[in-house]
Amino acid sequence: MKHTTASSSLKRQTQQSRKQSIDDAVKAATFSPEPPQPETEKVEEEDSTVKRKMEEEASTVKRKMKHTAASSSVKRQTWQSHRQSINDAGDTYESFSLINEKAASESPGKDMKNTTDVDDLFAEKNSPDELMPKEFVSALDSLVDSLAQPRSETPLPQTVTVNSPPQENDLAAAQRLEENKAKLALLRQEYKELKENQAKVTSLRQEYNELKENVSLLKIEIDSNSSSVQGIDDQISQLKSQTDDQISQLKTQRAELTKTIETKKMARFNVLVNQKKVAEAIKRIVDEILLYKARKLKERMGAEEGKCSHACGGMQEFQLQLLASQRVHIFC
Repeated sequence: MKHTTASSSLKRQTQQSRKQSIDDAVKAATFSPEPPQPETEKVEEEDSTVKRKMEEEASTVKRKMKHTAASSSVKRQTWQSHRQSINDAGDTYESFSLINEKAASESPGKDMKNTTDVDDLFAEKNSPDELMPKEFVSALDSLVDSLAQPRSETPLPQTVTVNSPPQENDLAAAQRLEENKAKLALLRQEYKELKENQAKVTSLRQEYNELKENVSLLKIEIDSNSSSVQGIDDQISQLKSQTDDQISQLKTQRAELTKTIETKKMARFNVLVNQKKVAEAIKRIVDEILLYKARKLKERMGAEEGKCSHACGGMQEFQLQLLASQRVHIFC
């Protein structure tokens, strides 16, 4: 009796814990409480609910995949690796419902807008002024798309086998629920990190746009300054050309003046030579005249010497002085 009572008590406790776990799982998956139902009917209803939700989510995913079918091979490979890593971690129906119901609450237009905004972030990555490598931009683009897109596939949840014995069914269900809770907590954390990464991508995108605008402004300033420098260089070249012309003209004038000076110097030298020749000729003629007068005077004095030798001595001296004074006057 004690063994039977203990078994009954353990069975009741197991059933109660199983019912409570199933209720918690249903609430976490559907976010809507349901009234308690009998165990068999509840399992059947859970199976039908799971199938119905899987069909709805599959149709929703197909509609969303139509808008994102034009992604590159790098994006598809990155998304497949991301999906494979989540599947290897043991994804469950609860995490799928949580993620897809939140995604379903947003309109498809908003999903397209987010995807377009993320794609616009790297729309100009092939521009000539872009300094970021194309491989880095492609990898970043694929990572952003992998964060923004929902997964298109998910493993089907394990349904409860009704034909199993009640005690084994309760223990297996409790064990699966504990495992699913741990996996759900892990996937919720991963989903939270994905959302944080999406917010970080938005912030980085804003910073990237600001830096891009700063680069454009700096390029405009550089072009303006380069244009000013080019104008100054043109002015310098023009002034230099004008200065060279003026210097050339002044040099020509100087050469002409120098040539004129040399010509004038030569003419002056010739005039001085001629002047000297004339002076020598005048001196020679004056000497000849004086000699002629002295000879004539001497002859005259010789003729009259006999008459008045004494009286004419003073007169002769006077005449010689007079001739000397006349010679000096002629040279002056």
